[in-house]
Amino acid sequence: MASTTLPPGPTVHGGTALGARPGHPRHVVGDALRAVKVFVTTAVEVVLLGADGKRY
Repeated sequence: MASTTLPPGPTVHGGTALGARPGHPRHVVGDALRAVKVFVTTAVEVVLLGADGKRY
């Protein structure tokens, strides 16, 4: 027997797999900063560390 408690009804906080919930504002600056962070991190891994995506 499980002792898990579930909240009454669907509660969605933030983004979902289908995008932001209706009426929720988009965070354009935050999304852009996150994209820059991913790009810079990947560039550093490739240039400085020599990572090329292959897993051994």
